Amino acid sequence: MAPVAHWPWRKPALELVPSPSAFVWDRTHTLALADIRCVHCFGAGLRGRNLGLPCGCVTRRIFRQCLNRYRLIDQGYYWRRHRHFGVMPEDYAADFCLVSRRTLTAKQWAVFRLHFLDGQTWAEVCAQLGMNRGNFFHEVYRIEDRLGRAFREIKPYALHPIAEYFTKHRQ
Repeated sequence: MAPVAHWPWRKPALELVPSPSAFVWDRTHTLALADIRCVHCFGAGLRGRNLGLPCGCVTRRIFRQCLNRYRLIDQGYYWRRHRHFGVMPEDYAADFCLVSRRTLTAKQWAVFRLHFLDGQTWAEVCAQLGMNRGNFFHEVYRIEDRLGRAFREIKPYALHPIAEYFTKHRQ
């Protein structure tokens, strides 16, 4: 079967790296973000020997940093404190939401939208979605892990490191 051709105006602006080998994770990317109390990586940030896969503690921290920047932009604080002549903070917020929507499944997106974007507590989300507390927190960890990795591996402009997103020269 032939691949489906996309119209030029329908091409996705951001795409995930298709394989782990395309983006090489090494200690320079993970060491500063790793949790020293992590029982999987012991503070190194990489899982296994020479696998090049980031530990969950690293990807969750990447997600939390991106989420905190999104919340600053959403509250309007970022406009009052900083001037930007390149990428607008709204572009970051839009990319944050679009990457999240494209990366997550329907159930994960519902949890993400209610808990992270709308700010509802775990009890409110569980009541709306019919989940129990344990499944909710397992889903939250999966969402943080999946989105943290997607925010770092996205091309052409990764959402993390945040400073590079705003200062990198756009073509």
